[in-house]
Amino acid sequence: MLVDDLKLCYENDSQPDFMPDDVKLGMYAEEILAYIRDKRDEDVMIDCCKINRAILYRFMGTHGDAMSMALLLIRRCLWKIHNYALSTIWAVSREDIENCTYYVNSYDGVCRNSKTGELLPRPTNNNPDEVASLTNAPLWGLPSEFDKPEAKTIFDELLKLKYCKRHGAVYQWTGTNALFGYMVWKVSDKLEIRHDNDRLPWDIFQRAFSMTTTQIRTAKNTTSKVKNKQQNEPTGYDDIDRLCK
Repeated sequence: MLVDDLKLCYENDSQPDFMPDDVKLGMYAEEILAYIRDKRDEDVMIDCCKINRAILYRFMGTHGDAMSMALLLIRRCLWKIHNYALSTIWAVSREDIENCTYYVNSYDGVCRNSKTGELLPRPTNNNPDEVASLTNAPLWGLPSEFDKPEAKTIFDELLKLKYCKRHGAVYQWTGTNALFGYMVWKVSDKLEIRHDNDRLPWDIFQRAFSMTTTQIRTAKNTTSKVKNKQQNEPTGYDDIDRLCK
């Protein structure tokens, strides 16, 4: 609850209005950490790893008041839970944990390399189907730019519209190349994912949707013509516009 409140404050660039009982959340964080160490509950571990600690850092405070101390305790507990999840669920080495080589994806609950995006299989998962899907997944998982709920919502809708399908840890585009280019244009704007000079992030979407270099080249050409009013929008553009409102 506290993290959700802080997230809203973070997005609206405002300061949180703490309640007196919020200081108890530090104690609750300690209890959750103790529970995880005792029961090794993987579901609870992953839930805790979905909390964006960067938001907690924003509101840590500099004074020794009760709320600042509670936030500090929460941050420490979350950090320990995150590291514990990496070591017990994915068998990440102590050295890799100390170097922050791997992280738990905020929304999918999977483990990725922080620099390359490589997906690390989940060796302790007891579900044979899930183990198989992760073990056989492409080396490159979804880029970290898509670690946000807005991206998941859009991708889920693209799946329903049959413009793409799941392909291991990523997606496979099944629509036209022209519509893919239009999607990259509009979705990157919606998610605020752009390279320097406002260039479209073709490389990020290429990896996420398993597109070939030839397909990307075609998508770039048609998108450029649409943007310059030299060609009409591709079939299905209205679906993309609706998703990006």
